[in-house]
Amino acid sequence: MSTPSPDPNLPWVQRVLLRVEVGSTAHGTGLPGGEDYDELGVMAEAWESSIGLAQAPDTIVYRPGRSESDRSAPGDYDLVVYTARKWARLASTGNPSVLMALFGPLRFSTPLGDRLRDLAPAFWCDAARDRFLGYSRAQRERLLGVRGGRHTNRPELVDAHGFDTKYAMHMLRLGFQGLEYAQTGRLTLPVPGETGELLRSVRRGELTLDEVIGLADANEDALTRAGGNAPARPDIEAINDWLLDVHRSVLP
Repeated sequence: MSTPSPDPNLPWVQRVLLRVEVGSTAHGTGLPGGEDYDELGVMAEAWESSIGLAQAPDTIVYRPGRSESDRSAPGDYDLVVYTARKWARLASTGNPSVLMALFGPLRFSTPLGDRLRDLAPAFWCDAARDRFLGYSRAQRERLLGVRGGRHTNRPELVDAHGFDTKYAMHMLRLGFQGLEYAQTGRLTLPVPGETGELLRSVRRGELTLDEVIGLADANEDALTRAGGNAPARPDIEAINDWLLDVHRSVLP
């Protein structure tokens, strides 16, 4: 199957700086034939909205033939595109989802997109440790029915395994990746070696809920104690230099 891409006639497509593959296919944690295809993009804002009062969205969700609330099916294409300013704001606080733009498999890029990928060290900061920890705990709460209702998204997994194994896998993935990022400032994709195989075994329902929660406890403890490698703050000056060039690129 060829790699999906957005309709080239959409008005925002020409402002996209890069697109990367995200989701289970990028992490290497999906089940063959059972996953949708997700991408994350970063785009320049139209100059009118970046310096004037014109109203324009800072996030675009592109799901051909489906609404934002529809559940994805295997083979569906989902693309989320952030404006450069919004993306940089989130990435500079260590948001795990948007950091994927720096490390995910590259599907499209421009010179400014290439520069952004090279700028990955500027976004590395200690705040990311808490963000990965928070995202992992949110997945635990969904898994256990504390957040968002009990098992509302994937009842078929609960019927088959007794719990939502996809939530469980993502909970552990965020812990493992948070430790890697806190220590190195990088994310290795797909998740390599024994860690990747462990995540796939969780996704297949080969571990009990108690075993999964025990691994999550160990990850949370390690993330809580991790630190010392990352800078205290991101390199705001370097990030701003890139953002200024992005805005200059769309000036008339």
